[in-house]
Amino acid sequence: MKQILTNYIVKPEKVDENVKLIRQIFQQMREEQLKGVKYSAYKMGENVFVHVAQFENEEVHQRFTSLESFKAFRKNIEERQIEKPVTNNIEELGSFLAT
Repeated sequence: MKQILTNYIVKPEKVDENVKLIRQIFQQMREEQLKGVKYSAYKMGENVFVHVAQFENEEVHQRFTSLESFKAFRKNIEERQIEKPVTNNIEELGSFLAT
């Protein structure tokens, strides 16, 4: 399983645009019922964003990055950000969900 954590800072005037583009990714994933992906995105404070993605395999990762909404999100991303994103491969050591 491939797991990635990405964080970055967006220009204050571009926060709403960034949020809209992220929500479009989630909408397309729901519409296409993309399987083998666990994806979450968070906004911290006013303009810091964190994305956590888990892909069952490389094929699923490629399908995700081929989504039109993801391509739209990546297009001109440098114009929205204050600095380049930091992306790391991560390894989950454990998780807990009480229901």
